[in-house]
Amino acid sequence: MRRPFTQILPLLTISLTLAGTLLVYAAAPTRTVPAETLSENGQITPRTRALLSAGSACVLGQPETVTDILRLEKLAISPDGSAVLVAAYKGRPYRGITVSQKEADLDLQKRSLEMNLVYWDVRTRVARTLFREAVREENISVIRSLDWLPGTRTVLGVLTRGNATTQAQTNSLIRVDTTSGTVTRLADLGEAGHASTVEVSPSQPFAGIVTQEETDANVGPLTRCFLRVYTPQGFRSPLRLPDGITSLNWREDGKSLYATGVLERDVAGKIVKRKLLTVVDLETGGITHPEKLPVGIKRENDARPLSLADWSLAVESAKTTVQDPLGQPKPTTALWLRTEANPQASARPSAPADRGAVSTQALLIATNARFEGYLAGTNTAAVLFTRDGSLCAAPIFRLPSEAFEQALRGVQRTATMENAKRAGLGILQYVQDYDERLPPSGEDVPERIDLYVKDRGVFENPATGENGFVYSYQGPTGIDQIGTPSTTQIGSVSGPGGRALIWADGHVTWVDDAPRL
Repeated sequence: MRRPFTQILPLLTISLTLAGTLLVYAAAPTRTVPAETLSENGQITPRTRALLSAGSACVLGQPETVTDILRLEKLAISPDGSAVLVAAYKGRPYRGITVSQKEADLDLQKRSLEMNLVYWDVRTRVARTLFREAVREENISVIRSLDWLPGTRTVLGVLTRGNATTQAQTNSLIRVDTTSGTVTRLADLGEAGHASTVEVSPSQPFAGIVTQEETDANVGPLTRCFLRVYTPQGFRSPLRLPDGITSLNWREDGKSLYATGVLERDVAGKIVKRKLLTVVDLETGGITHPEKLPVGIKRENDARPLSLADWSLAVESAKTTVQDPLGQPKPTTALWLRTEANPQASARPSAPADRGAVSTQALLIATNARFEGYLAGTNTAAVLFTRDGSLCAAPIFRLPSEAFEQALRGVQRTATMENAKRAGLGILQYVQDYDERLPPSGEDVPERIDLYVKDRGVFENPATGENGFVYSYQGPTGIDQIGTPSTTQIGSVSGPGGRALIWADGHVTWVDDAPRL
């Protein structure tokens, strides 16, 4: 019987090698709170858990590093909730880069500040650095604002550069094209303290740059006001606004701005506000002074991104305890993803659900983390958080709950078959080392073949995490005493809705559980 075994062994080894590249098993180390989630990059694995709500399954992916940071300045979420533009200070040299001896002698190993703009897309999960500028005493860079132009992949920002010695500062309007990855300076916004304001439409690809210049008059308007309209095609001709106009607000249609009055000095030099309703149409450039604002105007395109509440999800921060490398308890902060409709929403979860559970009320995102925001699109989302000097993102994938459960069961069944193959291979290797004899029946069979499988996880039911291996062979132990190995069952591994049967020649078949009456 040695010849059939030597023919079977290489085939089983190849099968197991291929299976290892296809299936990812989430480890379940013994600790108070696991440091990782039970899914990886959106792939459904045998240990995947999901939050089930309103007929959908939300699967939490493995957290990923977006960029290393020293300080986070701004987060600008795209209107469709698919991407984020990050303004952050980094340190140079970057982590993992060794400085030369010459640099070390010059004390250049100390990390210096650098302003960065980093773009990250939840669909590709690839980070791109679009802009970087060293921060020195003579050039201090600050990103004051970042706003997406609705309906475009363009971000408008205000970049302030200053000199710490002279205290001089200037503001610039910049355009960030996230598609091409370019950053362009559009206009000078004046000195800090007298800078123009940038107003981006809530629903249209418009932006209004309002410039106010102080007057020298002792009586009358305080300022002279101008408006420049920016669209993806460029700037339009400047508009002269009423002198002394107060702050502008967007109307619901996102196509026009309005102000309710002007500021002036009376003859006594006192600043007073005079009522004057002013409406500026950014499409036509027309300026009118109606008695009151028209009603019934609706926003044509809502450029606001979805929220996690639209997914019936919420993020919570809770104090918990993990074990340090020495096994000692260490207090930390954990971020949890939970269902918004959870009746116990007021109670912070203290521990994740059992690792075998398919559905749970809360999933652990990360420990030692600070929540910074989230992206939420139609079927993909991500939780943004900072941890250990990095900005990280944990992607969330939504699919119909029936499709999720079907896919999960399919993956778990495949994992059960692979577990059974590995257990069967371990038994055959045991036979080869023990004079062509099968292990004697008993509960210690897993211990006998542990040397060959090298992973006790093969004995587990992938759906529950509990022991699923049964060694059922009761016949003579001599392998040559088995008449037909291909029809002689020696064991099984239980899985979702059935079992993987192990036969004496090493092959594996699936059998469904009997239906319950």
